[in-house]
Amino acid sequence: MNDDTLILANPGWFIACLLLMLVIVVRYMSQARSTKLIDHMVASRLKDQLLAALHPLRRELKFWLFIVGLLGIIIALARPQKGFQDTNTTRKGLDVVFALDTSRSMLAEDIQPNRLDRAKFAVLDLMEILEGDRIGLVAFAGDAFVQCPLTTDYNAFRRILEEADTTLLPTGGTNIAGAIKESLKSFMKSESDNRALVLITDGEELDAEAVPMARKAYDTQGVRIFTMGFGTPEGTQIQITQDGRSSTLVDPDGKAVVSKLQEGLLENVADAAGGFYSRFEGTPTLRKLITDGFSMMTRQDIDTREQRRAIDHFQWPLGIGLVFLLASLAIHETPRRKQD
Repeated sequence: MNDDTLILANPGWFIACLLLMLVIVVRYMSQARSTKLIDHMVASRLKDQLLAALHPLRRELKFWLFIVGLLGIIIALARPQKGFQDTNTTRKGLDVVFALDTSRSMLAEDIQPNRLDRAKFAVLDLMEILEGDRIGLVAFAGDAFVQCPLTTDYNAFRRILEEADTTLLPTGGTNIAGAIKESLKSFMKSESDNRALVLITDGEELDAEAVPMARKAYDTQGVRIFTMGFGTPEGTQIQITQDGRSSTLVDPDGKAVVSKLQEGLLENVADAAGGFYSRFEGTPTLRKLITDGFSMMTRQDIDTREQRRAIDHFQWPLGIGLVFLLASLAIHETPRRKQD
């Protein structure tokens, strides 16, 4: 588009012009009807006396000044624009990595539909609140892998998150220390308090290195870790589906595996890394993470984008419209009586 082309940002306002046309038609129809009634009901010799105080030209001028004034305001509301202005916009935000436990214990159904699916729904809900922040995804079980590097492309993140399941990583178990270590690779170098790791798991850690790794992440890189527990302390058996058939997960001795939420470890990890632990209980848990966690951190410049903004020129039609409306109000159809 040529920079000198005149465009309208809100052309829908021109529908109001139809109302103006209707007002004009109704006005002249009413005027013609009034004239006929006067001719029919009032004698010719009295008509001049009755209409002597009226000034048809003033009335006509007042009406058209009013119409033109409204037309100017309609044009202003349609927002005429011409030319563009280039500006650089710097966005501030946090760097937030979600470490999602995709081990088979997350298939436990002590929260519905199961721990993993409910955790994915929770991350999607958080995305609706994180406006402009960079987000990333790390999936972990016995190993950890960066599924989505830090990005502001929320649609791409959503597609990757939806594909996360227990088949992503071949190694079983829950290696929280590995998840923390892998997540640290995603963060940009920064001295500000703007980096957070949200660890989403049932806490069944088989390695004792999680707490020391969390403390190191906070002390050396300033990464705060917030842990969110999915499941119940009582736990439940794990149902797995293979080849369309559902069965209960058993240990090598043939006993059904009961997976329980391990809150103690998650509390220790969060305490070691400047964050806090929350058992997932729906929207209040997410709200606490935002208000008591992220809102206390420092938002830093995360990117600078060049934007082209159309230049508005609504001021001229708006000003002309107001002048015509004021002029319309200043005209009197009948002369003012002189005070004694």
